[in-house]
Amino acid sequence: MNEMKRNEGWISLLKRAAKKAYSLVFRTNNAVWYRLDLESAPAPRETGDVKVVFSSGGEIIRWIREKSAEYPWIYIENELDTAVRENHIFPCATVGGVIAGYVKIGFGRVYVNDFNREISIPPKDAMIYDTFVLPEYRGRHVALTLVNGASDYLRSRGYERLWCHIPEWNVASSTLYRRAGFREIKRIRFVKLMSFGFFNLDPEKMLHFSS
Repeated sequence: MNEMKRNEGWISLLKRAAKKAYSLVFRTNNAVWYRLDLESAPAPRETGDVKVVFSSGGEIIRWIREKSAEYPWIYIENELDTAVRENHIFPCATVGGVIAGYVKIGFGRVYVNDFNREISIPPKDAMIYDTFVLPEYRGRHVALTLVNGASDYLRSRGYERLWCHIPEWNVASSTLYRRAGFREIKRIRFVKLMSFGFFNLDPEKMLHFSS
């Protein structure tokens, strides 16, 4: 019995190692790119006790770092390094004064983790590159209130367009952004083979050509 358990342990370890090695050699993803023309964005409205707060970047980065122990995908060091350098903003949704979620909004340059690289954003454009709501607050329109509030904030400061990109499999996020007034512009497939990355459409060209 002990020998069987040891063998199962080795097999599991080898499978994980093989999966890791494969991910280093080959990686691919498909994403739908959406755009909101801010002039026609829906008017923001607060829902119940959900409020949108534009707190300092340092405060929400500390919150993200704390929560990353439980939700590791929300803390990406390269992403946040770029955010600090480019003065990105992180509007928060609060419920009863407690942070329930955020959106990360970039200007100038944004680090896109799917591509492992930075991309440039046109001067009058902004880009949401992450949306997160704690599980206990989902189903209360927190994300929609947050996105609408962020859109209104950007419009009031002279921005004209707001972008986001959603993996094809993420139907819930696509539904959210469509409800917020975003419309599909392009679908971009990224493939990484060894150290070489390939796009069916370069995202920077798409952003600048569409603006």
